Amino acid sequence: MTRLSRSILFAVLTLSWLPACAGETGPEGPVGEGDVGPEGPLGATGATGATGATGTVGATGATGADGVAGPIGADGPQGPAGADGLAGATGPAGPTGATGATGATGATGLPGATGATGTAGATGATGATGATGPGGGAKTLDFDANFTASLTGGLAAVVPTLCRTPAYVAGANEFATLHMEVSASTGAAVNDALYVALVQSQNGGSFTYVNAYFAFEGLNDTYAHVSTSKRVALTQGVSYVFGTAVANPGGAITLSTATCHGTVLITQ
Repeated sequence: MTRLSRSILFAVLTLSWLPACAGETGPEGPVGEGDVGPEGPLGATGATGATGATGTVGATGATGADGVAGPIGADGPQGPAGADGLAGATGPAGPTGATGATGATGATGLPGATGATGTAGATGATGATGATGPGGGAKTLDFDANFTASLTGGLAAVVPTLCRTPAYVAGANEFATLHMEVSASTGAAVNDALYVALVQSQNGGSFTYVNAYFAFEGLNDTYAHVSTSKRVALTQGVSYVFGTAVANPGGAITLSTATCHGTVLITQ
């Protein structure tokens, strides 16, 4: 600091101090020439002043440029089907197609109505008298015999030779009505039964049953009597033998005394 500057600073400090002193102000003394003292420390920061009033809002700035478009989002779920549209107008008729192959011949039609009866022709000459035809009456086959038989049981049937009809060749449209009976004794009571069935043989073959079920009676009192009947149609030209089959369901037994009776009536 220059000497002049130090003089001016001293004067200022003196003037600021004088009013506080009592008495009159004396004459200004000479300016000292000593060196200026060192600069004092900075004072403490003063309190923050009150906030000023809000200024007016500035004008809106210009609109910025459009940003880059973001990526396309995933497809949303399919919406419900729309209502059916109106039917379109009928298109023009197409060209006629080629003629198809000829179909199969149809079924034969129903016969036409019967024509009117023609005029009767002249009576022909009388023919020769034909041979006498077979009698229209019934024919009968039968048997009536005593027999014995050993039965093995288990309904294994036996057809005694004496309980069979003679052979008969059937005519046209004939039927046979069979009725047969068997009476038998085992000589002692057994816990068993006598079974009887109608049988037939055709053209010398094996016997087969005529009826579907046996007729039977128990032998618990030694004796049994069984009868059965059936009507069957005959085949023209076939030779038939009818008979009675006997059997038992238990063990082996012997029919020591027995009789068989059969009648076969052939009719048309």
